[in-house]
Amino acid sequence: MKKIIPLMFCLTVFCASPVFAKFNPPPEGYRTISDKMTDGYFNKLNETQDGKMTLDEYKARDLTREDRRNMRKDQKSGNYKTDAQVFEEMDEDKDGFVTKEEMNAYIRKVRKDGRNFY
Repeated sequence: MKKIIPLMFCLTVFCASPVFAKFNPPPEGYRTISDKMTDGYFNKLNETQDGKMTLDEYKARDLTREDRRNMRKDQKSGNYKTDAQVFEEMDEDKDGFVTKEEMNAYIRKVRKDGRNFY
């Protein structure tokens, strides 16, 4: 019994030490997956390259096979949103345009909620 108690104490300290470890912030210039997704989508969709994406530009996007599959899944589960609904949700300031920052915020939100972005 005397040997078990110190062993349990050591095990507890060993297992709890990662909890108390100091969190290191990401290095300068680190880009998240959402940042990379936003760059790829926004640069491709913003045909005029004016920094503002319109609803027409968003609707004209090419859907991949995976996008179409995700759309069918969402339609079956009742989570499907039309292009206009998605655009309206992305357009935070309701000015009729979506900026790269608004799109990035939307992609982060969608990924956090576990939803599909297409």
